[in-house]
Amino acid sequence: MKKSIQLKMIFIFSTIVLLSCLVTAYVSYHSSVQLVKDSLSQVATNITKQAVNIIDIDKYEQEITLDAGENDYYIELRTELNDLREKTGLTYLYTMSRHKTENGYDYFYMVDGMPIGDENASQLGDKEDPTTYPNIVKAFETGDLQIEMSNTKEYGGLITTYLPLKSSSGEVIGIVGADLNATEFYTSIASYKNKMITLTLIILLVSVTIVYLFTHYLIKPLKNLTNQAAKVGDGDLSIILETKRTDEIGILTTAFQQMLNDLKQIIQGINHNSIQLVDASNELVHHANEVKEGNQQIAITMNELSNGADKQAGSANQVSQTMQHFTSQLQEASNKGDELSQSSNKIIDLTTNGSDLMKESEKQMDMIHQEVIKSIEKVKKLDLQSKEISKLVQVILEISNQTNLLALNAAIEAARAGEHGKGFAVVAEEVRKLAEQASGSVGSIVNIVEGVQTESTETVTALQHSFTQVERGTEQIKITRETFNKINTFILNIQMQIQDISTNIHTLSKQSEEINYSLENSASIIEESTAGIEQTSASIQQSASAMNEIVSSSESIAKLAEELNDSVDHFKLH
Repeated sequence: MKKSIQLKMIFIFSTIVLLSCLVTAYVSYHSSVQLVKDSLSQVATNITKQAVNIIDIDKYEQEITLDAGENDYYIELRTELNDLREKTGLTYLYTMSRHKTENGYDYFYMVDGMPIGDENASQLGDKEDPTTYPNIVKAFETGDLQIEMSNTKEYGGLITTYLPLKSSSGEVIGIVGADLNATEFYTSIASYKNKMITLTLIILLVSVTIVYLFTHYLIKPLKNLTNQAAKVGDGDLSIILETKRTDEIGILTTAFQQMLNDLKQIIQGINHNSIQLVDASNELVHHANEVKEGNQQIAITMNELSNGADKQAGSANQVSQTMQHFTSQLQEASNKGDELSQSSNKIIDLTTNGSDLMKESEKQMDMIHQEVIKSIEKVKKLDLQSKEISKLVQVILEISNQTNLLALNAAIEAARAGEHGKGFAVVAEEVRKLAEQASGSVGSIVNIVEGVQTESTETVTALQHSFTQVERGTEQIKITRETFNKINTFILNIQMQIQDISTNIHTLSKQSEEINYSLENSASIIEESTAGIEQTSASIQQSASAMNEIVSSSESIAKLAEELNDSVDHFKLH
C-alpha cells in the first residue's frame, strides 16, 4: 500500500519534533541533574574536607586500627564526626581503611559518625564489598576525590564522596566517606522527568496538529493536481487548472497546465497528421494499384504486341514469297505484252490487205471497240492500283516516322531510367533505325498486289478477247473499209496503250523487286523488335513486382496510421 506525501511529511516532521523534544528534554534533564549533582557533591565534598580537618592524621594513623579497638580517640573522633553530620544534615559520615590479603584487599569501616548504639551504625572492622561501591577502590588507588550517586531501597537516594586520608609521607592510609541524603533530589528529578515527558507529549501533539494543518495546506493543491493528472492519464486533456499561488506549488500547477496545453497541441497535431497520413496512404495505395493495373495492362499489350510481331514476321516472310511469285507473273505479263504488241503489228498489216471487208466487219469492229474500251478501263484500274501502292508507301513512311518518334520517346524514357534502361535504349535505337527502312503495310500490300494480279489477268483476258474480235474484224475489213479505218485507228491506240502497259509492267516488276527486298529487311527488323518487346516485358514484370511491394508497404503505412489515429482518439481534447 502506497503512503501519501502528507502522511510521510507528518511522520517526518513529527519525528523531527519528537527527536528535538527528546534531545531538549534529555539535555535539560541531564543538565539539571548534573547541576544538582555538582551542587550536592560540592556540599558533600566541603563537609568531607571539614571532617578531614577534624582528624589528627598522625594520631589517627597510630590509634585508629583494628587492633586498637574503640579507644578514647575513637570515641572522641566518632563524637566529633556525629556532631558534624548532624550540623550539616549528612546521612552518614565515616572513615574506612583496607588491608592487603592474598587475593587483594579487604575494605573495613573504621569510625562511623553515627551515635553509639544506633542501629544503622557500622562497627569498627565491618567489611564492605568493593564491587558494590567501586569508587572506594578508586579513591584508595588514585588518591583523588571520588563522587558517586546512588538510589537504593535500603539507603534511598545518596550522594557519596570519598576523600583520601594521606599520611605526612603522602601515603593513603584511609578515606573519609560522606553520604548526603538525595532522596528529595531524586523525587524532584522524577517529578521533573514526568513533567518533561508530559510537556514533550503536549509539544508533540501540538506540533503534529500544526504539521497536519500545514501539510494539508501544502498537499491539498498537490492532491488536486494529482487527481487532474490521473484524468490526464485516462486521456482527458480538456481539464483546466487555475491557481493564485505564487510559490513552488503554484509554479508546478502553472507548469503542469502549460505542459497539458503543449500536450494537447501535440495530440491535435498528431491527430491531424495521422488523418492526413491515412488519406495519403490510401491515395498512395489507390495510385499504386492503378500503376499496378497499368503495368499489367502494358504487360498484356506487350505480350500481344510480341505475338503480333511474331505473326507480322511470318506474314512478312509470306508476303516476300508472294511478291517473288508476283514478280515472276509480272515478268510473264511483260512477255505477253510484247507478244501482244507483235500481234497488233500483224493486225495492222492485215487491215491494210482487208480494206474491202471493212464495211462488213463494222459491227465486229464496234464490238472490238467496246472490248478495247473495257481493256482501257482495266488498264486504268491497274494504274489506280499503282497509285494506291504509292499512297500505301506514303502511309508506310508515316508509320515509320511515328515508329521512329515512339522509339525516340522510348529512348528518352530509358535515359531517365538510368542504368536499368540502357538495354531498352539500345533496342529503341535499333527500332528507330529499322522503322526508317520499313516501306509498307504488309496487309495492305498483299491486298493491293492481289488486286494488281487480278486486274492484270483480266486485262490479258480482255486483250485476248479483243485480239479474237480483231481477227474477225479483219475478215470484215475487205467489206467495210471505212469501219476498218476506224478499227485501224483503234488498234493503233490499243498498240500504244499495250506498249504503255508493257512499260508499266516492267516498272512494276522492278518496284516489286524493291518491295520484296524491303519486306525481307522488315522481317529482320520485326524479329529484332520482337526481342526488344520481350526484354521490355521482362522489365515491366520487374516493375510490377516492385509495385506490389510498394502497395504492400503503403497498406502497412495506412494500417499504422489508423492505429495511431485510434491511439489519439483515446484522448479527450475538448
